[in-house]
Amino acid sequence: MRLLLAAILSLTAITASAQPAATPVLPPPPPPGYIPGAHLDATLFLSPAPLAEGTVQAADMSEVKAAQAFKGSARWIQAQSDDDLSPFTAFAPVLGPAFSRAAAPRTGALFDRLFTDVTSLTAPAKIKFNRPRPPLVDPTIETCKPLEITKSYPSGHATRGWLMALVLSEMVPEKANALLARGRDYGDSRVICAEHFPSDVQAGRLIGAAVFAAAKADPAFERDFRAARTELRAALKL
Repeated sequence: MRLLLAAILSLTAITASAQPAATPVLPPPPPPGYIPGAHLDATLFLSPAPLAEGTVQAADMSEVKAAQAFKGSARWIQAQSDDDLSPFTAFAPVLGPAFSRAAAPRTGALFDRLFTDVTSLTAPAKIKFNRPRPPLVDPTIETCKPLEITKSYPSGHATRGWLMALVLSEMVPEKANALLARGRDYGDSRVICAEHFPSDVQAGRLIGAAVFAAAKADPAFERDFRAARTELRAALKL
């Protein structure tokens, strides 16, 4: 009986070891962007990140420290919410609950492709300029969300926020002022959250504007933009 049990256990172990390892489920690749042909390079058109001991850095740090006064306030909570990269979360305060991916999937797909373009410009710039985020310069600074591991300059969130505001303000010009103000606040949240310095945010807005300008020269973007605008305006009953 013991020999039979040992044989069964041995066979079970061999069978288990022969099973192929589970294949990890990888996220789908990002969709293609619109601007590869524009040959934009943010490492070439941005100003260098401020010097660590310079006056701009000192002014930047002063603003980040002043923003710590928002901790626990409604504006601090808004900065936490603005960590979300979804246009539907970021701009619902202006466009209302009808602005959703379910109601406007073409708009969501348009931004998915534009965000690929954003990453293609911000990621190399972050690596080149290698600026540490505020809490890594002054450990007494508290962030409103866990500190991101990428570099500080330029701000990817501010890039996306300003790009989203520009795109949506052309789709819904009746609300352009409110949308642009929301895009500005979205970028400002990165300073309040202490994830970025003000000059990181300014650089991000410049990239956002550059991406939008370059995308508008692409026929695929123009086609997708028109379809998304029609869909969005119908969803908003405009």
